Amino acid sequence: MKHIHVQDALRDGPINDLVDACRIMVLTHCATNPTVAADVLDALQRYINWMDVGLLVNETWLTLLFDCVQRAASELRGAAVDVVGEIVSKRMEAVQKLQLIQQLPMVC
Repeated sequence: MKHIHVQDALRDGPINDLVDACRIMVLTHCATNPTVAADVLDALQRYINWMDVGLLVNETWLTLLFDCVQRAASELRGAAVDVVGEIVSKRMEAVQKLQLIQQLPMVC
């Protein structure tokens, strides 16, 4: 039960700063050290299920994730796809989920 208290404390406090720090680390390392960037995304992906989806469903994050999918090394590409998959599989209302999927910059 302790992990629930940690999650609640993070939701009430520094989660915005942590998510932003993750974004900065991915941006900083995606070209020079994709392993580090992939590790950051892997860590972030583990916590998406209890985070507010709005922290990642925004132009800044979606652009970064899809840039990683399109241009990055394979390990970073896989980590970015896993994050997007976790966002899409997040439990939410059907209408909200459809709106989220429609926001994704899909390329056919």
